[in-house]
This record gives sequence, structure tokens and C-alpha cells, in this order.
Amino acid sequence: MLRFVIGGSSSGKSEYAEKLILSMADGQAVDYIATMKCSDEETKERIKRHKDRRVGSNYITIEKTSRVAEMIGEKHSDFAMLECVSNLLANEMYSADPRNNPSLIAEEIISLSKEYKEFVVVSNDIFGEDGLYDDSVEEYIINLGEINKILVEKADTATEVVYGIPVEIK
Repeated sequence: MLRFVIGGSSSGKSEYAEKLILSMADGQAVDYIATMKCSDEETKERIKRHKDRRVGSNYITIEKTSRVAEMIGEKHSDFAMLECVSNLLANEMYSADPRNNPSLIAEEIISLSKEYKEFVVVSNDIFGEDGLYDDSVEEYIINLGEINKILVEKADTATEVVYGIPVEIK
């Protein structure tokens, strides 16, 4: 099953998704697909916090910052979590070999999800933020919205985490 979890920055979405997939795995291993690239001290600290939170759990951390479909056929478990779509998209769009096709990226995530009994995908809700952005950021926001829309449409469940409270939207 594909389960979609979305929330704003520091909303508790990652913690919720982690608890969800661990409860479904019931002691079995979970593939934790980490998409964040370590680019500066701030991201290094964020990655450390996420890794520290997973210490002692049954996660198998797989760092895959782009082209997630390449993982098809290489799963370690029947359960997985992809953290997170917004990082994956940024990596895809702003790499040396950029890909700006939201439908393709969404379909790769969906294809990968079919490898697993349970697959939880985490994404960011950045759509309520007002501001004037350059064309590149506007394109990113539009692409993330399109990916999220496709994933919610295909997901078996969709949950928005608001201030640490999960709200079922599908």
C-alpha cells in the first residue's frame, strides 16, 4: 500500500511517518530511503537529528538522493519509507543532469512503492507561504505541487500532519 504523509516545516510529519511504518512492520526491518544531500552545516545537523531519532530501530538506511526507480529490485524489506519528496525533487531539478518532469518523478516513486507491502512517502507542504520567488523557485513549487497531487491520487491513504496532529485527508 502507498501511504502519503504531508506537513509543513517542523510539523511532526517525519516522526508520524516513522511511527506509522514501524507499527505496520511490527518488528521487521524497514528500508528508510533518505533523499537529503548534505550540502552545508544546517543540513548536516538536520540529517544528524533524523539519524539519531532512528538509532535502535529496525531501519535500514539507504541514501538515494535521485532517480529512485534505480532501486527497483533491490529492496531489503517488505516495508519502506521515503523521506522526502521535496528533497528528492530539489536534487533532481538542481543537479548536474537536471530532471524537471514531475510526472516522471512521481511515477518512479509509485513504481518503487509497488515493490513493498507498505510504503510511506513524506512530503512538505510549502504552498501556503507567500512571497516573490525567482523563476527557478516558482518552477520547483509548481513541480512539487504536481508530484504531491499525483501521489495523493494514487495513494491508498493520505495524511496531513498539523502541529504534530495527524489529520486523515484520504
